[in-house]
Amino acid sequence: MSDFLQRNLYFLALAIWGCGVAFVWPVPGGRAAERPRNVILIIGDGMGLTQLTAARFSRRKPMHFERMQVVGLVKTHSADNLITDSAAGATAFACGCKTYNHAVGVDSLGRPCRSLFEEMEARGGCTGVVVTSAVTHATPAAFLAHEAHRTRYFHIAADIVHSGVDYLVGGGLKYFVEREDGADLKDSLRWQGMKVRTFKDGPLSWSQMRRASRFAWFAAWNHPSAAETGRNWLARATTLGARFLSTCAGGQGFVLMIEGSQIDWGGHANDLHFTVREIEDLDQAIGAALDFAEADGHTLVLVTADHETGGMSIPPPSRMGHLVEAFSTNSHTATMVPLLAWGPGAAAFGGIMDNTEVHARLRRLLGW
Repeated sequence: MSDFLQRNLYFLALAIWGCGVAFVWPVPGGRAAERPRNVILIIGDGMGLTQLTAARFSRRKPMHFERMQVVGLVKTHSADNLITDSAAGATAFACGCKTYNHAVGVDSLGRPCRSLFEEMEARGGCTGVVVTSAVTHATPAAFLAHEAHRTRYFHIAADIVHSGVDYLVGGGLKYFVEREDGADLKDSLRWQGMKVRTFKDGPLSWSQMRRASRFAWFAAWNHPSAAETGRNWLARATTLGARFLSTCAGGQGFVLMIEGSQIDWGGHANDLHFTVREIEDLDQAIGAALDFAEADGHTLVLVTADHETGGMSIPPPSRMGHLVEAFSTNSHTATMVPLLAWGPGAAAFGGIMDNTEVHARLRRLLGW
């Protein structure tokens, strides 16, 4: 293909993308031999390039995200705003379409959009979510629910019950059991064949999952605690989740979404230490995902963000191990975010792309 034709196809694709449109030009890494069977999508909520840099220079030693093979940049704007929120940003990854801020799993007209999870389930594969927030929060909701507004937590919980998700780890137990309609959705999950455990049953472990066909572990009544106050299960949940889903899928593949939810909260608070500690926690999950992918040989690992939070910079007199806090806002920004890829098909994710293109290129690589 000539450079002229490829450039024009690029701009044509940008012009016609949208929900239900899977127009994808040829990309590196798209050959059948390089296609992944499984995808582990790791989202650092609010994690811009500066946040990654701050974590690296605070730590003084290599981090797992530095093992990634391919680097790209992602544009994050939503359908109605240059500055996206987590709901619209995650919906772009989950469904491949732009939507308005606050919407989860619906397009800009409020219509339900088919997610990567629903496509994988329809093809006989398995799906999983691990988050350090409530499982009803914006990012997981974009993959598991279809609601006009991200704050419809009790409706989102009901959507999760019917989503078919096979592995669910995070907080938010209250939205399943403390309901105005009197329903106990924890029991509803069990009736659908899911083994359900909570923080009251002890730490997450493989013994809890043994002989389960589907599994959920609620880590907190609402949101889990912060990493700096003792939360330490994200990497373990990643390892166990990949192992569980690879067995569950029976060779049909899986999609596992991991979110470091509270990185965003550090940005909103303009708290450098909190932000770095949350990224360090997520980095352990990245290492766990890469270790699984290296042993498996059929798993693509992607690390990205829904948006940047805080307008963070690293100004003088910062030095290695001693950084100075500098934020320009306590909200989100329109800054492009990093996209790191490792594994079969990773080459498809180099360069600059829209967040909806991440979805489209994943579908292409999976042969959908």
